[in-house]
Amino acid sequence: MYRRQLIQGCRCLEIDIWDGARGEPDVTHGYTLVTRAKLKDVVDSIKQYAFKTSKAPVILSLDVKASPKQQVSNHRACAALQAASILFCIHSSNVSLRLPVASQDP
Repeated sequence: MYRRQLIQGCRCLEIDIWDGARGEPDVTHGYTLVTRAKLKDVVDSIKQYAFKTSKAPVILSLDVKASPKQQVSNHRACAALQAASILFCIHSSNVSLRLPVASQDP
């Protein structure tokens, strides 16, 4: 889903995170006909393709609609991106966990 955008050079992605089956968050654009993908699969694609086209940082805009319980899985999946040059912007009134933010060296 996000692989094509990264290959085409996109540096900012919006990811809508919803409750999924078996305690694993899904990525989908709610109440639309877009297919669901597991957050873990989306994160794996981002890790694999984020810097194939450009070395510029990637900005992820996370629209978190997942329950606090599923945000634990959300945090684990996104923590895998912490070491890369990926910045997070979180939009939600329901976020109970602090998600990782890429470190900024002086």
